[in-house]
Amino acid sequence: SDLFPSHDKYGMDSNYTALHWFGQALLAERQLRFADANTYLDSINQAFPGHSLSDDILFVKARIKMSQSEFSQAVTLLETLAVAFNFDILADNAWYMLGNLYEYRLNNPEKALACYQTIIEKYSSSVFLVDARREFRRLRGDKNN
Repeated sequence: SDLFPSHDKYGMDSNYTALHWFGQALLAERQLRFADANTYLDSINQAFPGHSLSDDILFVKARIKMSQSEFSQAVTLLETLAVAFNFDILADNAWYMLGNLYEYRLNNPEKALACYQTIIEKYSSSVFLVDARREFRRLRGDKNN
């Protein structure tokens, strides 16, 4: 009695199956059914290792950990994403979330500062650039933020 049908039984395209499971994971996350969401996410990694959703999976898993107040586990997932997928679209998101976690949840302003600095130095086109600069200056103690 699996949570979802096996892709083998239906002869479905693997991309469709992975995307379908990912959609189901997002729905389960939204409904606060975190165990189900993680089951779908883990199944994608198991059935389709190295799939292009790998970075998205880490990101959603980190969000789930944050929702469960498991901040150090969220940090591990986000650090993995930020380093392993530093070229990908979610890398700057991961750095910004890390900065916020370190600053507001883990009381580690030095690490937060380093995360914001990474965005400033390596992700000049990031939508988080303005916020990262503001947070960086504030943490550094600049008078005119």
